[in-house]
Amino acid sequence: MSFFTDPIKNLNPFKKSATPTSKTETNNESIFRQLLKGGQSDGYSLYKNVAPIGHAVDMIAEKVSQLQPVVVDRNGVVVDGGVNIYSLLRKPNAVQRYSEFMMQLATDFLIYNNAYVHLSNNTSYKSKYITPVCDRTVTITETDGVRNYTVNNTGFYSSINGLYVQKHNENDGRIVGANKLGELIHIKGYLGQNETKATSKLLALAQDAQIVEKSLLQVASFLDRGYSGSGILQTNFKNQDKFEMFKKDLSNYYTGAQNEGRMMALNGTEVAVHMHNNRSNKDMQANENKEQSKMAIYQRYDIPEPLVNSGSQTYNNYQTALYALYENAVFPTFNSIFDAISESFITRNILNPEYRITCDSSKVSAMKLREAEEVRMLKLANVLTVNEMRSRLGYERLKEHGDEVYRPMSEIPISQDPYSDQGTKKEWVDQIKALDGQYSDDYLSSLWNEYNGKK
Repeated sequence: MSFFTDPIKNLNPFKKSATPTSKTETNNESIFRQLLKGGQSDGYSLYKNVAPIGHAVDMIAEKVSQLQPVVVDRNGVVVDGGVNIYSLLRKPNAVQRYSEFMMQLATDFLIYNNAYVHLSNNTSYKSKYITPVCDRTVTITETDGVRNYTVNNTGFYSSINGLYVQKHNENDGRIVGANKLGELIHIKGYLGQNETKATSKLLALAQDAQIVEKSLLQVASFLDRGYSGSGILQTNFKNQDKFEMFKKDLSNYYTGAQNEGRMMALNGTEVAVHMHNNRSNKDMQANENKEQSKMAIYQRYDIPEPLVNSGSQTYNNYQTALYALYENAVFPTFNSIFDAISESFITRNILNPEYRITCDSSKVSAMKLREAEEVRMLKLANVLTVNEMRSRLGYERLKEHGDEVYRPMSEIPISQDPYSDQGTKKEWVDQIKALDGQYSDDYLSSLWNEYNGKK
């Protein structure tokens, strides 16, 4: 007989126990186990199922997709001549707009630390389409200094499926498709020794993600049963086999997040249960662990706490946190993607070798307040011309007097003594005499000294 039953779902407390079996591993536990062993193929499952990971990735990827690309020179000045590039990026392929294209690339890169872009046409010609390729669809093998990239199961983009070869000593390491398939760009983060793909950030978060996921299952199970309790079991078994069966029943029926909140009922005289409904110290510690694990996920993606924890938000630190998010997470993700694209565009003569593609941060509303504050501080320091300040704020240049640095009239060089400056004194005396007043030089000198505080 089974020692345990759930009286809410089955009112028969004497139902015969099935032969005890080992605990069944859930799909999520399998994902975590694979991640902890070093695999990263199931990173997408964590993105879908663990809310803080999905939230962190989406928060960054959505902001990346809103950034607008601009062509700049080596000094970061926006240049003309990027019309063809802007046209290509505006409609990168047959099924995506620019924002969708960037959203997919950024999401893949944040999940896998790898992303791929396919460029159509022969590698010596301008590309007609640029297409994102998910990490899950790419398999890489390496033999004798040659890497083979096999692309498969790309859905809408099935025309790019096939084999691509990268020879490190030829064509500057470009990944060229067989049978005129075009070219593949591999955008990657840190690449360990003898590894063909970069390591996903989610590997380091597997334990924290599992804590968060199990905590959510525990809460869901508690709400489903409407009951939570803890207690002490006192046993009085004289038969070892019966005691072993009791332990297996206990493990199979009451342990694990999904079994949280099950009401306990026993049908034997060998067990006494002392129940209470207060949450134990372990329960409270589990909640703390969950919150710490959530913050570990956000910190891994460089998302400041005020953006995800309302309890630590003020207007000022929220705005500062938003700046930090762009500087530490959003802009670097965008630049990682377009650094690789810029390099490929240069080899195809789409982009001038002296230029590169970056984001136009002046169009980001969250950064305008900071930009205005920086310009205000520079204005107080009197080191910029009016046109330089207007340019940083996105305004047109002034045609007249805009390229001059203005300083207060009361300022003089630090090396100059205001009391012994005879040139300034003479100008002042001449101005007074020009008023046709009858004043002696001694009288005007005394007035000068009194005016400047010199006794």
